[in-house]
Amino acid sequence: MLSIAVCDDEELHRKRTVALIRNMPGFENSLIREFSRAENLLDSISEDSYLPDIAVLDILMDEIDGIDLAVKLNRLVPECQIIFLTGYISYATRAYDAEHAFYVLKAETDSRLGAALNKAAEKRRASSCQRIIINTDGASLRLLWDQVQYLERVLRRTKIVTADGELWTSCPPSDIVSQLDSRCYCQCHKSFYVNTACLAAMLPTEFILQSGLRVPISRSYKKAARESFLFSSGVILGKI
Repeated sequence: MLSIAVCDDEELHRKRTVALIRNMPGFENSLIREFSRAENLLDSISEDSYLPDIAVLDILMDEIDGIDLAVKLNRLVPECQIIFLTGYISYATRAYDAEHAFYVLKAETDSRLGAALNKAAEKRRASSCQRIIINTDGASLRLLWDQVQYLERVLRRTKIVTADGELWTSCPPSDIVSQLDSRCYCQCHKSFYVNTACLAAMLPTEFILQSGLRVPISRSYKKAARESFLFSSGVILGKI
């Protein structure tokens, strides 16, 4: 069931948009939440762990406009598909400052919104198998698995190492990778899971990642590590 956020500071337009969505084939059972201010939507994400699949945003709003809001959503909920809904064609160029699925003029809502929603829903479904959900610092974040290099369990916390730095969560690595296709990762040690797309070489006791980082391989996981390594593409086999 899709979760859809509608943010528009004009109540009449917001209510009409919600009514249109509820009457569209395939979206009748969607969970729709209304927001009259961008700040309210952002607060729901940070404080209530609200994670919309699709956000229909008016561009011209006070304080934070729809485009700035979309940029923030791209960072906080990267798989959320954005649909801009506006009465002004002049914003079309600036809309590309944010990742979005569609740009719909309010005058064409009846004829265009359905196509935009279907496109957004298709993109959302396609992205679901490529992302992981983690709880960190009291908020739920969805992260592209492609950005993750490896996971390490340290005492009762999990370190998520990405190209941009580290994230920490109490969620066990096994729960994190359970969201993925098994070919996307390899458990090479009791405490380590590695992204198989990041592998560059395998040595007797460790993987070398494309970034140069090294991840240990324990004796009990060596066979599984070797199989994962051989299955992955574009790698150089070291002496084992």
